[in-house]
Amino acid sequence: MILLCASKSRSLRRRVLFAVRVLSWFEISSPCTVRQLWLCSVLTSFCLISAACQSPTRQDAAATGELAEARAIFQRECAVCHGATGEGGPMAQMVAEINLKSPQARALSDEQMRQQIINGKGAMPPFAGRLTPEQIDAVVKYIRREIQTARPDR
Repeated sequence: MILLCASKSRSLRRRVLFAVRVLSWFEISSPCTVRQLWLCSVLTSFCLISAACQSPTRQDAAATGELAEARAIFQRECAVCHGATGEGGPMAQMVAEINLKSPQARALSDEQMRQQIINGKGAMPPFAGRLTPEQIDAVVKYIRREIQTARPDR
């Protein structure tokens, strides 16, 4: 378990190594009291738990990178009509179905939203030739996670 945790990040590795050093110090010094062993186990547990809770995983980093790319695509390709918050941009006065936070937009499945981006609908142009399938999937995830689930104070 320690080796698995140690491979996650430098911070975690440093904390694990510190805990191992503390453990080895108690093994070298003799005799250990119950209080010393208790303190060592508490310190080791704290180091491992706090490091595991604070260290971002590679999956988190990849998701953050994907989200940043999707945000950039949305701002470049979609925000002109849908607005930065998804509630409508300059084109909102001309087209009624532009609000991505509306109940109708929220009711679309991911596949329906994906098909709408690929093929276009009404005044919305198709993006099949402009965006890759991966980019379209990332934009759908961005809309679901960042726009449709955003708190009102954002």
